[in-house]
Amino acid sequence: MVRLSEHLKGLAAEVQQVEQVVGSTALRAQLSSQDAIVQLQSLDYLRQSLEDLSVLTMLLARSDEAGVSALQDPVQIRGRMRLGSTKALFDAPLSGHALTTLDIAGSVDLF
Repeated sequence: MVRLSEHLKGLAAEVQQVEQVVGSTALRAQLSSQDAIVQLQSLDYLRQSLEDLSVLTMLLARSDEAGVSALQDPVQIRGRMRLGSTKALFDAPLSGHALTTLDIAGSVDLF
């Protein structure tokens, strides 16, 4: 689990680098269309989701080592998550369909 957490963290860092390159390119090209903004927000959402999953897998790894399930305290886990869509994973049973829209409750990094 620790290795998986570190891998997710690394992927989030790579997405952040892509965000910065795309953001600076869009600024230089003066792209401010709705589509460009939505695409940048999609990258930001992807990065924050990977960061949340990295934190979650690290908490699960630590609970495995201690012999106690981290899932016993979902309030603590939710408190460490950034995105509402990630927090919602602890609120309701699986619905059987994937998230198809951006989580507008999460914070958006400006480029």
